[in-house]
Amino acid sequence: MKKQLDITFQYLMNGFQNINGYCCDTSKYLLREIAAQLNETQIDALFICLINELKGNNERNHELYAESIEYLSMKLNQKQLDNAFECLNEYICALCETILTKLNDKQLDRCSAFIHGLKKKKIDS
Repeated sequence: MKKQLDITFQYLMNGFQNINGYCCDTSKYLLREIAAQLNETQIDALFICLINELKGNNERNHELYAESIEYLSMKLNQKQLDNAFECLNEYICALCETILTKLNDKQLDRCSAFIHGLKKKKIDS
């Protein structure tokens, strides 16, 4: 059973890295099936792989990696969770920057008003 899990885990890692023609979409679903069986070393390796791929240039798969990190986060220790949040914060900032550069003046005004409303709501609560 352990040998099968090791082979499956390697397939999972190859898929997330698009190695040997494996598809990262398949790895996302495979992760959901085997996550409970992974040991801490495998979780560490997978988490590092997902973070590195999320930071990579393949924007098409960013959502897939973020979803996989979200799913895996249920098994992460505190240090791994801190790293995940830091990486996701960087990703969100980059995403907001991309969106904001494409907005027209009216949309920017609405966005600014929305952010101001969130700040006010946070202060009031």
